[in-house]
Amino acid sequence: MRVLMVNSFYFPDQVGGAERSLKILADALTADGHEVAVLATGEPAAETERVGQVRVFRRPSANIARRLPASLPSGLRKAAFHLHNTYTAGSLRHADEALDAFRPDVVHTNNLAWLSVSVWGAASRRRIPIVHTLRDYALLCANYGFFRGGQPCGTDRCFQCKLLSANKIAATRQVTAVVGNSRYTLDRHLEEGAFPQARHSVIYNGYRTDQPIDARRHPRRDGRPFVVGFIGTLTAHKGVEMLLKTFAGLVRGPWQGHAVELVIAGEGEPSYTAHLRALAEGLPVKFLGVVPQPEFFKQVDVCVVPSLWAEPLSRVLFEAFAHGVPVIASATGGSGELVKPGETGWLFDIHAADGLAVQLQAAYDDADRYEAISRTALALAATFRPERVVSEYIDLYETVQHRG
Repeated sequence: MRVLMVNSFYFPDQVGGAERSLKILADALTADGHEVAVLATGEPAAETERVGQVRVFRRPSANIARRLPASLPSGLRKAAFHLHNTYTAGSLRHADEALDAFRPDVVHTNNLAWLSVSVWGAASRRRIPIVHTLRDYALLCANYGFFRGGQPCGTDRCFQCKLLSANKIAATRQVTAVVGNSRYTLDRHLEEGAFPQARHSVIYNGYRTDQPIDARRHPRRDGRPFVVGFIGTLTAHKGVEMLLKTFAGLVRGPWQGHAVELVIAGEGEPSYTAHLRALAEGLPVKFLGVVPQPEFFKQVDVCVVPSLWAEPLSRVLFEAFAHGVPVIASATGGSGELVKPGETGWLFDIHAADGLAVQLQAAYDDADRYEAISRTALALAATFRPERVVSEYIDLYETVQHRG
């Protein structure tokens, strides 16, 4: 089968979890004997290039926002960007070129920022079935995450988002099948009237690690400190500031004099990172910067995913489970689909004043069940092998081909 994947960026242009998930899928498809090409933005060194066995068409973004003067107010630049993402003649031309050169059986679109949903029109005119995977809320929200001014937006979208997304939602009628990387993400789009004619599926992302469970330490049993960990981009919507303040309250309260530690892995905007470091002053907190995942997970007892926004499904969940590390997560977005209280971790309500503190205390107190929770998390991770993801997508590709 010949599959053309479309995404805003592709390896080595790594922006976030979407790009990592896409590369895992593309590599697994080629390993299974399928031909895969990718259309993404970027400055091409040649007409096409190869990343492993994957043929990559990199084309400069044709979005008008790239050509607007820097002096223009950011609000106008953002409006132009989102309005042009509905139809971009340059992106349509790039899609036409890739489709004619590769002649796919299926077009699999993902994040379309800087490319526009006009890609769907190019495939639809050729009667090529389209599978679209939802990895964020770009089709519904101008900020991509229902998060504004440091706070989640709630369930009702603002007028600005409704206006800027109306034509994008209308364009979803061209999509043959839509996949949510979580049930929450899929349902959120369907509730807004998107993808009215598409087949619906939920396919969780794939993840693989070679790190064995025996490589983890068990500090709860050998007298070492209880180590809480955070890994990810250091930004406000990730909730790391709330984690720091909650941890400080515990250290100065019920955990005073106890052997505990918080380690934070990742980078962020320098001024915000400096703010976080100031909050951590005098506390048993370490900022690790960017470190390999095995190195991070080997030293933590519990990983916290305190997202303030409705994160579709954090890759940190897969990564932690694959290393046998239980998770404390906010009950927003898709996290509750994998984090099961008392089985693979603990959930908390971001609107409850002491929600995170209660669950951190529960994790600290649950030493007797820690090993069982850890092994359940590890067993769940086995269900997210790339082979499983590929099998589900191949079944879907074959279904839409027949339907088409």
